[in-house]
Amino acid sequence: MNWYTVGLLLLPLALGSFSIYLLTPVALAVGMVDIPNARKQHQAPTLLLGGLSLFASLSVCIVVFLPLNTLQMTFLVCSSLLVLLGMLDDSQDLPPRQRLLVQAFIALFLCIQTGDYLHNLGNLFSLGELELGYGGYLLTIIAVIAAINAFNMIDGIDGLLGLTALGVFLALALLFWLGGDTGSMTLALLVALSLLPYLWVNLQLRPVWFHKIFMGDTGSMLIGFAVIWLLIQGSQTEVRSFSTTTALWIIGFPLMDMARVILERHRRRQPVFQADRTHLHHILLQRNPADSKTRTLLQIVTFSGIMLLIGIVMEIYQVPQVLSLTLFLATFGLYTLTVRQLSPALPSGRQASEIEVA
Repeated sequence: MNWYTVGLLLLPLALGSFSIYLLTPVALAVGMVDIPNARKQHQAPTLLLGGLSLFASLSVCIVVFLPLNTLQMTFLVCSSLLVLLGMLDDSQDLPPRQRLLVQAFIALFLCIQTGDYLHNLGNLFSLGELELGYGGYLLTIIAVIAAINAFNMIDGIDGLLGLTALGVFLALALLFWLGGDTGSMTLALLVALSLLPYLWVNLQLRPVWFHKIFMGDTGSMLIGFAVIWLLIQGSQTEVRSFSTTTALWIIGFPLMDMARVILERHRRRQPVFQADRTHLHHILLQRNPADSKTRTLLQIVTFSGIMLLIGIVMEIYQVPQVLSLTLFLATFGLYTLTVRQLSPALPSGRQASEIEVA
């Protein structure tokens, strides 16, 4: 093990830890504090500091370990814009339309600046490569918005977002390593390692060295963007590390839960962006109130891990994309039906729109 590898492993951990201390005054100054109320689970005001800490650690590590070319600079610019958006949202609760417009602009900037976008879906139907042309720009904008909000939506109990994201970035690092893309592998590892200090504090693991913090919208949006960035780099560049269907498995759980929730809200004639209690973690906690959050966390993280494993195995053994896609859609259908069976009866229409996230 050389000094470069040691630095790659230790610097994100050190920076992530120190930034939690150093950025606390910033979070307090701009009002990034989650105040408990009747619909909140926590009992004390909690700093929404995880996203700022992640961004600070990741930015420095990118400058140190990766070449500052157009690709990396674009990632940093897009991430900075998302962090500013997240800070405003964490402190002021921006309307959904404003968030979506900024996210769409960032996605378009990514496409134009790097030239990388979802232009090729691969041999999806065993009829040859499916090229999208300029239609890929629209699909990329939709995919970026979907990924950002998918990870935002699963941030409901301590550790769920962080552990799910950790598994995704480690899986991506493995796929990039197998595909020979050391640059993207390094970025995936840097994000994964930068998440560890946050997870330690968020889960209050011993020794406890700081008050609990939350990731906030700042962090969840940054994580979602980093995931879709790496998925595009892995599946759409000249040297591909994995197929587009493997990318679906990698982002599988957050994507499935978001899609299921949106369909459920539409079925109940409820506004898509109206908070409710139809996410999987809410349903499991409502169904077994005596169970601890730890059990629910382990159940969901295990499910997410299984999807990651399926995607990796299918990529390694070069399973035809049409078969992989069919299995993914079947899994989504089974997931939707299973969760609906587990769900308590909820009202529809206006009554449903009054239900808020705890």
